[in-house]
Amino acid sequence: MGKFRDLIRSISFDSDDDSTDLENTEKGMGYGELLFDNIVGIDNDRESFGEQLGQRIADDSVGFAKEVGTGMYEGVKGFVEAPVQTTKDVVGGIYNSTKDLFTKDLDERLMEMFGVTMAEATSEQVNQAREGFFGDALETSSLIPAAGGVIQAGKVIGKALPNIEIDPNTMGMNLANVKFKSDPATVPETVPATVASQTDEALDMPPEIGPNRRVDTRLPTDVAKDDALKTGALVSDGEAMMGNNNMSENFAMMAQGYPGLKNLWSDDVAETAANITSRFKENIISLYDMSDKLGIAKESAQWYVGANRIANGLAGRFGVSDTKAAGVLAVMSPQKDWFQNVALGERLIKHHTELGPNAPWTTAMDDVTITVPPSRKKQGNTAWQDGKNGAVLDSIKGKPWGELETPMQKALWLRAYDQAHFGKAYREVSPEGDILNYAIKKDGGQTPLVHQGFGDIAKAVRILEGDGTLTAISPELGGNHKVRNFFNNILNPDSPNDVTVDTHQIAAGLMRPLGSGAVEVHHGLNGANIKGNPNRWSNSGKAETGMQGSYGLYFDATTEAALLRGVLPREMQSVSWEQLRTLFPQTLKNNKEFISSTEAIWRMVDEKAISADGARSMIIAEAEKLGAGGAPSWKTYKGNRRDVGIATAGLVGAAGLATAEEANQGFASPN
Repeated sequence: MGKFRDLIRSISFDSDDDSTDLENTEKGMGYGELLFDNIVGIDNDRESFGEQLGQRIADDSVGFAKEVGTGMYEGVKGFVEAPVQTTKDVVGGIYNSTKDLFTKDLDERLMEMFGVTMAEATSEQVNQAREGFFGDALETSSLIPAAGGVIQAGKVIGKALPNIEIDPNTMGMNLANVKFKSDPATVPETVPATVASQTDEALDMPPEIGPNRRVDTRLPTDVAKDDALKTGALVSDGEAMMGNNNMSENFAMMAQGYPGLKNLWSDDVAETAANITSRFKENIISLYDMSDKLGIAKESAQWYVGANRIANGLAGRFGVSDTKAAGVLAVMSPQKDWFQNVALGERLIKHHTELGPNAPWTTAMDDVTITVPPSRKKQGNTAWQDGKNGAVLDSIKGKPWGELETPMQKALWLRAYDQAHFGKAYREVSPEGDILNYAIKKDGGQTPLVHQGFGDIAKAVRILEGDGTLTAISPELGGNHKVRNFFNNILNPDSPNDVTVDTHQIAAGLMRPLGSGAVEVHHGLNGANIKGNPNRWSNSGKAETGMQGSYGLYFDATTEAALLRGVLPREMQSVSWEQLRTLFPQTLKNNKEFISSTEAIWRMVDEKAISADGARSMIIAEAEKLGAGGAPSWKTYKGNRRDVGIATAGLVGAAGLATAEEANQGFASPN
């Protein structure tokens, strides 16, 4: 009950009339006493909407306390808006309860309910009148985050009561700025612009975020055309994938071209889908069980909890919304490991939010943009000079940050700025989101950070300069299922509707050491084909379903595996992802002999010489023989742990470059 006590203390009942001070008279029970005596049933003759909320408390007191006590706007919004939109008498109940809370004093209530004044009323009549007042207060306060009190009520009342007006100059603690329109019987369908703008600012909450706080992870043509967020209910699963008219041909190609799948094909398309999904599920579960036996699974299951912590840390540290921070991390993710992903996201958000308009283009930036690195010796130019980028480079050279106009100009400028002045070192990250030591190569040197392409950086710029709504962020995430699922997993790690299928998860499903260039990975992520490779995928039906490639197979396999082990899909994915990275490190992905060996083992399954379980055992034994397996680096780390949300002296940020000056860093949790 502590949260309800705090809630009531946060509500202001200011009035010019002392009779509305509920503790100012001696008759009847005190307001607080009534609250705790009647919390699950407000018993009087006055049927306000507050009584309906009393029943809500009785049905789910913990859930209601959570919504009220912690100000979880999303949960309350779904509870309030559905009846408002469908039941006119509920609208009237909300209207009257809220109106009464700010317009009626105790005398008026007593006269209305019993026909007596305060002097004439009995203690029981006073109690019931106060309960009526309490019903209205509870109803209204349930729409107001307790931590902020009624100073934040404007938005939620504006949502629930379109027929109010708010004076923008009198945003007061007692809602004296709320005025009702002359005709309370008419409830407009839209919220006045003045209300919407003021109340959005009051709560700083993107107005269209729904209860699930997720973007659709597949975009049929009718959705993609107008970039409408719609309900956020579309998922990139196997059922949606089966809208592909050429799945029979796709499955035949997989059975023929993917080692180990030959005997899973059937004339029945649905049966083939189930067979392949089951094989992928078994492979993924085997990795999960390996991790569990090694004592790593529990921590590995926290990767998205840690990602959410990092996004929130960046949001708080640099003053951006969590949606923007999650969006930047998502668009920085393609072809990057998580450690580089975090470092790039942190650097980009830091530079974009902290650079002043007079930040100059420097000589060092000039040098970076014209000095051809060894990796581009064949091209003979820098990334800034390549193709259309050259014209953009010419337009920004010598200009300070404040004179840049387009996201692409800013993308080229920011990358030049970072590469010229902040080096290439970056840090590893733990599953819980702690920042650890530098990423180190086998020779002991620091692993160099490789920047994202300008197009992805420009997406991040647009996200940071947008309004932070999911509608604004959604188009920047693009059409690939992986990035869209990844964004949802970061923003809402407890959602059961999203699975980030990346290169590692595809390799886990097939139990093979696949890199980003493998045709199976291309097919899995978006159905792309590789020139000259006979294994061709058809994305027929994409316009209608929004589905690309075989993503849905890995989605379903991960989800079904999670169900068998009693964990969330994102937990199953992150555990198998971690174990796959340990079992098939980059050295083995580059080992042609090992790659050929794993393919040969799966071909033995095709020939029915061994079982799938036997193949998994042989592949694991081969990998371990070559030194793979064991504990990941974060598991054995013994040093200080940094928090990305804490600015640190001598650092670009907790995850970025550290200079020689590392004093007073504000370590998060030293071991």
